[in-house]
Amino acid sequence: MLDAFHLIDSERNREFILSTQNLTFGGMARYPDPDTNPGSHKLILTLLRTLLFSHFRLSDFQDPLHTYTGLGGLSLVGEEQLLPINPALNISVRATEHLHRALLLALGGSY
Repeated sequence: MLDAFHLIDSERNREFILSTQNLTFGGMARYPDPDTNPGSHKLILTLLRTLLFSHFRLSDFQDPLHTYTGLGGLSLVGEEQLLPINPALNISVRATEHLHRALLLALGGSY
């Protein structure tokens, strides 16, 4: 929408999104797991985990919002296994075309 894809490092974005994935239960979390995804976030996440969730890992909390937006982000950077997304509507291009055809038919037009 902002015509700013040239400002995005697509590969690093993809790596970050995939690092939040919970391979046991599915879904994506807000943060990567610091135990399996070491890096610059490890110290901060470990401290937060210790302070807030003494017996839970932050990455254990995958949720529908982060899963949905993560998949949308992967689609925008061209992940092969995902359908292309319409960023203005935040739905797949296929769903956009279906809605367009349905709207034309509902208004008495044809496609």
